Amino acid sequence: MEENNMDVGAVQVLKTELKEKYESLSRIPPMPWLPRQLPLTNMYTKLQLVSPVSLQDPRKMINRDEQMSLDNLFALHEHSGDRKRILVEGEAGIGKTTFLQMLVSEWNEGSCGEKCGSPCVHSFDLLFKLHAKDFIGCTSIADVIKSCLLARDSEISTETLEAILQKHNVIILVDAYDEGHVENHLLNDVIEGRVLKDATVLLSSRPAFLKFRFFDSIVVVQGFDEEHQIEYVDRFALQLNLSMDSLAALRQKMSNELQDLCRNPFILTILCMLCSEDSPQLPSTRAGIYKAVHEFFIEKASQKTGHDKDYIERTIIFPLAKLSFGNYNKKKHLTEEDFKDLCCSPEDACQVGFLSEVVTVGSLLNGIRCYRFGHRTLQEYLVAIHLGKITADERLAWLQSKNVYQIDAIVIFLFGQLNNEDLVSTASAIMGEMRFQPLNFSKIFYYSCLQSHLVLHCLNELVGRNISDGLKSVLADNCPPHIHLSRDCSISCIQGVSMILSLIKEKNTVNLTFDLDITKNFVPLMEQLKTSKCISNVQLNYPKDGMKFNEYLDALQAGQALSWVRTICIGHPDISKGEPKLNIGRHMFSMKLQGCESMGFSLRFLEAVMDQECSYARGLKGLHLADCHLNQECFDMLQQIMKSFSRHIKYLNISNVNASTFRVADLLSNIAGLSNLCSLNISLSSFERQDRNNFERILQKNSLTKLRLTKCNFSGELPEALRNCFPKMSNLRNISLFSNEVQDSPAFRQMISEARHLHCLQSINIVRTSLSDETLEALTSVLSELKDIMWVTLDRIGSDHHPSKLQNLFRAIAGCHRITNLKLTGMHIGDALMPSLCEMVESLKDLKNLTLWKNAMSANALEDLSKALEHRPNKLNILDIADNKGSRSERVVELLQRNCRSVIHD
Repeated sequence: MEENNMDVGAVQVLKTELKEKYESLSRIPPMPWLPRQLPLTNMYTKLQLVSPVSLQDPRKMINRDEQMSLDNLFALHEHSGDRKRILVEGEAGIGKTTFLQMLVSEWNEGSCGEKCGSPCVHSFDLLFKLHAKDFIGCTSIADVIKSCLLARDSEISTETLEAILQKHNVIILVDAYDEGHVENHLLNDVIEGRVLKDATVLLSSRPAFLKFRFFDSIVVVQGFDEEHQIEYVDRFALQLNLSMDSLAALRQKMSNELQDLCRNPFILTILCMLCSEDSPQLPSTRAGIYKAVHEFFIEKASQKTGHDKDYIERTIIFPLAKLSFGNYNKKKHLTEEDFKDLCCSPEDACQVGFLSEVVTVGSLLNGIRCYRFGHRTLQEYLVAIHLGKITADERLAWLQSKNVYQIDAIVIFLFGQLNNEDLVSTASAIMGEMRFQPLNFSKIFYYSCLQSHLVLHCLNELVGRNISDGLKSVLADNCPPHIHLSRDCSISCIQGVSMILSLIKEKNTVNLTFDLDITKNFVPLMEQLKTSKCISNVQLNYPKDGMKFNEYLDALQAGQALSWVRTICIGHPDISKGEPKLNIGRHMFSMKLQGCESMGFSLRFLEAVMDQECSYARGLKGLHLADCHLNQECFDMLQQIMKSFSRHIKYLNISNVNASTFRVADLLSNIAGLSNLCSLNISLSSFERQDRNNFERILQKNSLTKLRLTKCNFSGELPEALRNCFPKMSNLRNISLFSNEVQDSPAFRQMISEARHLHCLQSINIVRTSLSDETLEALTSVLSELKDIMWVTLDRIGSDHHPSKLQNLFRAIAGCHRITNLKLTGMHIGDALMPSLCEMVESLKDLKNLTLWKNAMSANALEDLSKALEHRPNKLNILDIADNKGSRSERVVELLQRNCRSVIHD
């Protein structure tokens, strides 16, 4: 009993110390240069917290009233059970740190009154607020808490702390994982549950720094909508007694050119502060805003010190920029020791505004003064200033040593400040490494506009500038072939796409996808698309309003004689009010419908297909129906289409359709009548003896260059038909098996074996189709004879293959010297197989892209891979090692990056 009383007493003492420490977090300085502190509760505007499930699928976007908040963050919900590991992601300056401070402030209050019925922050006995950097170099959580949160003479011992952490309901808030992720072993152990597995851990980070599989719940901090922005500006003006007249220009620009930038609270705070000046200058780009802040700092420092602005810049700003560059991603806060070789002191730097002193109990008692940059983005702007001052070779060497997605703000700032000549070399070096969409979207739980659209945000910094012909050429050559405008996108994304369309002159090279949103107006951009020769395909996802959807089709003039938009895809339509006739002209080359659950809309789409011109020169070439619901009328219409366009259709996709009144195999006789068919993607879940003749007629014509079989049943006649026809299909270049039911029968293995006769085959893809050791052996034998193969994908074909079978597979692939793209994913390739895999990689001299996602390679195994890459004559373009045991090691990733232009490891 006495021990329990002591324990309760220690907890109460600890809680008191923590609350005294946290009292300072209830007030925030709006900007480093402003000494006045503002009450957090008066300034805090409820942040939007949404599930990444909603972001990934706009159909699941929850209403604002249903979004997560401080009140229900810890409650059970449909996307998560018991929440022990919670990740809060968001872009720089979006308010993650303020959100954590608000949680601390709520806990400090002790109760939220009547709301305390459901799990909330007050259900925790103790709350520990830490920074990710605090964990580096420590071996226990108790040590981290003692050194960062408690006074050196605190009566709470390390042993007592450790006991409390094990026995009580505690929550640990960890801010800014992205700033302290390098070699942070203790924090990674906490995240993965190897330490304090029963404690609740809430972590904040920018996107692309963490693996989601370790978290029970993930929420994303979204940008302010218009209502949030107005509320925040009003609160800010009230707290600082700003004249509403001084904010008039900001309010006007918030609805126009500054619309997307004002979705970021930190930037909106900066703009409010700029409005406090007599003649506020409000730039319209991200780099422009930070340049204005930079000039604001210098002006204030000049007034305070009496020195001219050139002196301030030369003696304080440039040395501070050099220091920020040298300490970027370093493990600890700055100390006076870091300033010993500079011509300015930390006190001078703090006066300017970029730097502030870190006030912690431990540092004051130890006599050590610590400093940090006012905001991560302010440090990144200083890094960009330093990069602009050093030589081009030094700048390029540093940029090429980094993952561009983890220095995205720096890259944007460079585009905003470098001159054309320096920007040519910089853009040439890094634009090729910018992934425009996740390479494997199914792996990405959170679609980040900033991460995916870094090129667009960079291009937006060039709007209004005179761009040299050399820079135009570099930008055009490195612009992406696929662009996805999502719900998360901003005006700058649209402006960036507009610039791309004006830069690229090559015909039919750009595929553009829109996630339609009733709050965005894509009409002006779509009107530009109709005259853009570079457009290859336009995809319109999630249309909900029939009239608005037809307005977009009219803007594109899709299928009209004078429009370049001749290939269109409609994805996941959800038009509730009737099924409108689609305003599509009669000159389409290809029409695609995917994910349509409305049979009525499917029929309207097929009617639009049937309306296409039937002249031989202009007839429809491609028809694609994937994941759609079809009825008997649709079936009848499909038969009519194939008869009317029997000489025209070259590309046909009827895969994974939901049809209750007919089988897809019932269309095989009509498909056999397509005289010029060269690409077929089909699902044959039901395949009977009478279907075999029609299917063999299609194959034996030897017109197919591409065959993709999706969700087919290979237990009966189908493999026999393929086995008989493979020796006669000399024109086949690409074969793909996706998500098929494979009963490991001799017939299926014999079918695989007969693929050796496909001498012109350039690509073979087997995805989510489990193969036995015997079938894998047959595939290995085939690959050893296909000398022209260039693209091999083996994805989740089974994880229990005997090592000797995989070694033989690697040897066979090593003999295919023309391979440029190789994917071996989800196959449980471990360390024992690395010597064989490394020999294969060294042998493939033409290999450009290698994907080893979701295997079992340790850091040592990946280090062996880095040595194999050193022996190759050329760098890999892309190496994907994500979801391997060793992909967390920064040291290994750095080794791999020396011989790869881009390493995907997160």
